[in-house]
Amino acid sequence: MGPDWFDRATAADLESLADALESGRLACACGDASASAAGLEGADAALASLGATPTEVAARLLRRLADERAMRMERFARMVQLVWTGPAPDREGLRDTRSVLLELMRRAERSVVLTTYVLSGGEDVLAGLADRVRERPSLDVEIYADVSTDEGGPPQARDERFRERFRTQYWPNDLRLPALFHVRPPARGEPGVVLHAKLAVVDERYALVTSANLTGAAQERNVEAGVLLDHPVLARALVARLHRLRAAGIVVAPEP
Repeated sequence: MGPDWFDRATAADLESLADALESGRLACACGDASASAAGLEGADAALASLGATPTEVAARLLRRLADERAMRMERFARMVQLVWTGPAPDREGLRDTRSVLLELMRRAERSVVLTTYVLSGGEDVLAGLADRVRERPSLDVEIYADVSTDEGGPPQARDERFRERFRTQYWPNDLRLPALFHVRPPARGEPGVVLHAKLAVVDERYALVTSANLTGAAQERNVEAGVLLDHPVLARALVARLHRLRAAGIVVAPEP
């Protein structure tokens, strides 16, 4: 172990090392295993790298580094949250999938992108989205769903059923339909592509990446896991990927 111990150390580790220096239990350039004996496994070489740095200065630097590391972890905790559906004996630190989706719909100011493999249920989430569209008529909404599980028939007939089912089951008549998309049906002899991603991206800033479809079971009782990210770079990358699928003709709008 060397000076890279500082890179791996937690804020608590750094505070403990500063305490040990200030109490005189350790000194910079200490001998082998001294820090390990103080409960700081691997810190000896890191201490040695401080050389002749005065103890008071070293301890002050360590506390400053500990404060910065704690602030960074706090920012990370705000940026990434665990989202869960289903049984969880201890729900500490967990966000509920449906609650997160409804919160995202209410938060939307400019754009919403939803993807799901199965669309069967989830009416309250889409109702929340419709309410937000009423409040923000300029809201740009894209919904991607897999229609390969729908009844057979010509693509145009399947597209018509998809659009009509969305309109009658999920969307108010007085609002313009969101932009709807699905995977292009494969040509004869062509391997099929399945849209299996489950995403919710809002304002190209917030992104929910989850195993949960927009179904009642996935929102209520299945064991589903996901992460909610406050990460504009990743959010924009996810939207760009979907748009590239459209540009390549892999994902298409329903035929009129």
